[in-house]
Amino acid sequence: GGGTVFTDLGGYQYSFIRKSDNAEADKINFSEYMQLIKSALNNLGANACVTGRNDITLAGKKISGNAQYKQNGATVHHGTLLFSTDIEQMVRATTVDPNKIISKSIKSVRERVTNISEHLNYEIAPEEFKARVVNSIMGESYDSHKLTQADISGINEIAHEFMSWEFVFG
Repeated sequence: GGGTVFTDLGGYQYSFIRKSDNAEADKINFSEYMQLIKSALNNLGANACVTGRNDITLAGKKISGNAQYKQNGATVHHGTLLFSTDIEQMVRATTVDPNKIISKSIKSVRERVTNISEHLNYEIAPEEFKARVVNSIMGESYDSHKLTQADISGINEIAHEFMSWEFVFG
């Protein structure tokens, strides 16, 4: 992967992180992780398909892009989900290489993407959608961690480092 990521309150990002001693662990393999997301969406009644190397689609339109990084037997697989994203805002905020649009025989980004919520035959709140996807992947018995004030302070400290002039421009 490696394309543009746009996230608003109607979109989600997810990551799978795994360490393996398997000799095959350093080979990029999107399928295992994307099938988990596809199955979760299909359990919700969306007819999701894995297409190409790293996309998940509904009715031929992209709802998820994925990227993967591997090093020393560790895998970080990251993806996005367009649930109820403001697609018009996404189009205004992103710039896509015109050659990519031409190569896919489409007229615009808007023509190529859709929201998952538009393909369900029932209403579901974004938080309920997220909970059901997580439960589908993890099962009912998984540990979660609610961020403490100390966690949040630590995150803000790290974020501040990445927002410094030295980091961004130096």
